Amino acid sequence: MSYRWRRVRARSVWREMAAKGLRGLAELRALLGLADALCTLAAFLAAALLAPLLALLSCVVESGRSACARRLQARRPELRVVRDTTVRSAMDTHRNQGVVTALLELEGRCDLARVRACLQDEILDQKNAAGELRFPHLRMALGTRTTMLLAKHYVWRPVARFSLDDHLLLGSNLFRGRPVSELNIQEYVSEVVSKYLPPELPPWQVVLLPRAGQDERYYLVVRLHHLLLSEGGLGLGQLLRPVWPSRLDEDDENPSPGEEEFPSPFADLAPPLVACRTLARATGDWLAAAWAGFARDHDPVENVDLLKKRPRLLGFAAALVAACVACVRDRRGLAAVAAEFRSRRCTPGFLCRAAFNSCRPSSVVRGAARLAWLALGLPVVAVRLLRALARHCALTLEAASEAWSYCKLVYTAPRILLEDLFLAQKGARHHLQTVSLCGRKVVAWSPPVSLDLVRRLAAVADATPSEVLLAATAGALREYFRQLGLAAPDSVQCAARSVPRLTGAATRGLVCLPLPTGARGCSLLAAVRGATREARRRQAALHLLSSWLPEGGLLPRLLPAALVRLLMNHVTRRYAVTLAEVGPQTQCVSAWGHAVRQLVYWRPPQGNICMALTLMQYGHSVHLGVMTDALLSPQHAFIASGFQQQIAELASASGVQRDRAPSS
Repeated sequence: MSYRWRRVRARSVWREMAAKGLRGLAELRALLGLADALCTLAAFLAAALLAPLLALLSCVVESGRSACARRLQARRPELRVVRDTTVRSAMDTHRNQGVVTALLELEGRCDLARVRACLQDEILDQKNAAGELRFPHLRMALGTRTTMLLAKHYVWRPVARFSLDDHLLLGSNLFRGRPVSELNIQEYVSEVVSKYLPPELPPWQVVLLPRAGQDERYYLVVRLHHLLLSEGGLGLGQLLRPVWPSRLDEDDENPSPGEEEFPSPFADLAPPLVACRTLARATGDWLAAAWAGFARDHDPVENVDLLKKRPRLLGFAAALVAACVACVRDRRGLAAVAAEFRSRRCTPGFLCRAAFNSCRPSSVVRGAARLAWLALGLPVVAVRLLRALARHCALTLEAASEAWSYCKLVYTAPRILLEDLFLAQKGARHHLQTVSLCGRKVVAWSPPVSLDLVRRLAAVADATPSEVLLAATAGALREYFRQLGLAAPDSVQCAARSVPRLTGAATRGLVCLPLPTGARGCSLLAAVRGATREARRRQAALHLLSSWLPEGGLLPRLLPAALVRLLMNHVTRRYAVTLAEVGPQTQCVSAWGHAVRQLVYWRPPQGNICMALTLMQYGHSVHLGVMTDALLSPQHAFIASGFQQQIAELASASGVQRDRAPSS
């Protein structure tokens, strides 16, 4: 009996201990939740207190920068001062230039004269409706001038003699004594990209690289300074205008099956304000109709018969409101404002007459009767208002829900931005965050990977095609660390964005994504899926800010360029890798009459960013483009070559049959 009692007693003790442990965990969770809420509140209050100071600082910075630019323009009228400052221009140095690069592989004979004629006639000599050159900066060199307060300004200056021969170069069909082929073309292109653009010439270059042998194919390397794209009004698709046929934009709504754009994890992080926009349009239409009725009954300009009646205070007030609304709507000067008020007889004399007429006994009795009639009609007005509210009740509730979600986004944004950009650093720094940089760039790109294989792999793994490509990229980075003889970190922080098209489309917002490099196979894909969804959940505010002001235009408006550079050097040391996902480009387009077999695009890494990756969709395949600092060469090529291998490993782990890779 005592043995059974001891067993029961022991069970009860264990139950009590388990209950106490659960209560302790609940209390700890509550305390952590309270601490989390207090941290969020403190960050929001700090941001709210700093907002007026930042607004004042922004006004000082913008006014000072504009004054310096005007003074420089007045002293040197032959120069064209770049007035807008972006993060890229603030981070530019003579050793680390922001040069956008594109590579095209074309079918046909390498004809320098034909390319020269097309560039001269269709780009350099192209004029706008006013008869001026459409892209004058292509004929101007780019330099810097330091003004007072040590402010650096980019300036465009005319060159003594512009010659297309300085920018259109023909390479040899031999590289280091060997014929140019697919075996050494990446080294050849890297050597071209690693050379600085001459500072005394306009910052752009087109290099033709012919292949050896009877195979009529050649390569085209296009290099552009980023200010030509932002300040010069030039897009990469515009410079390559002969490349893109007119059907490229016409077929966007009905793409072919191999060119469908799959959803990007770096786009549309915040919920769209559909209901709010619809409700705003409906409210605007109602206000416009109400104002039209008010103007028809009480505005002397719209209803001339009002000028024939005796003026009263109510009519004078209505005419005064109509005059104020007309002035605000038309944004007229002081003389036009006075004319608006006189046309409606809103003058001191007319006010005195209206007050005298309103004080007459007959006017008082008539006004009292009108007020009584309005009081009796209030229930009818209330019923109409309730009907209107019921008609828009669902829309109003949906709009309120959207507004509430954005309020929560604004409330939590300061803490999330502070944590993701500056504070949180998981694990020790890896090789890419500590390597010294020389500023010169080298490139590599992977063999083409079939998009059909990527879609089938995504369907089997319950993931999106973008997540499959990100998993292969993370695996390629892991192999890069292995080739260096280093242990791969658990994750590599990267700043990712989506580029819908190269034909002048703006880039989308920025997302800070940890690429999990410590997993393999299906677990790697699951880790990437979790990381992307967590980033989409947390970073809607960062994505919106970077979308509204592309290329980091917000930060230089708040802080001087020197502080922007210091801040971005810190941030880019943490996010040492950038990733751009370029949307699908139409295949088999023609550049100067030649079909394009392959297209690769690189965004330049700047600051402490040592590696820029590009997932480039072209036709029915996708490439991984790699641009790194020259000190990471030649191991950077393992990332490009490992991308296709990682896709094959994911397909094998998921049981997906691989197709034969398309020829490059």
